[in-house]
Amino acid sequence: MDLRIYIKALNIGKNHIFMLILPFIISILFILSYIYLKTYILQIFWGDTNLQYKIASIKKAPTKITFISVNEIVKIIDAIYPAKTDNNPQYNQIKQPKNLVKKQQNLPNYKISFIYIGVNKKYVLINGKLFTEGDFISNQEKIIKIEKDRILLEGEWGKRWIYIIK
Repeated sequence: MDLRIYIKALNIGKNHIFMLILPFIISILFILSYIYLKTYILQIFWGDTNLQYKIASIKKAPTKITFISVNEIVKIIDAIYPAKTDNNPQYNQIKQPKNLVKKQQNLPNYKISFIYIGVNKKYVLINGKLFTEGDFISNQEKIIKIEKDRILLEGEWGKRWIYIIK
């Protein structure tokens, strides 16, 4: 009686094992058919040439890779960011002109304390004074645009954004 149960278990097991192995068999057949088709197509186009030569002729040649030494990298970095010493001639060439430094130092400091955007108008409170778009803050600068958290000024210092104090 135990032998009959064992034989039935083997019969059921063979079916299950075949069902488990079936996807692997199908995938192997698919891969082999792909390889066969590839060699068949290569034989059609290139005839009796060696298969390895055919595959190598299809692939692209590798691109040339150049390596930079550490000394060259240091020279490039030194050229971009020279050492900040007074006797370095490269540093003296990079110094900003004095007129630009003066303009940046004389840049007025505006403080925005309130921005109101209504249906037809936009208002901004700068240094305690109320302005709208198109008004001149000073003789040098004009308000170009008012947004919910910043304003755009244009004038002697170019276009610049000023943000609201938070």
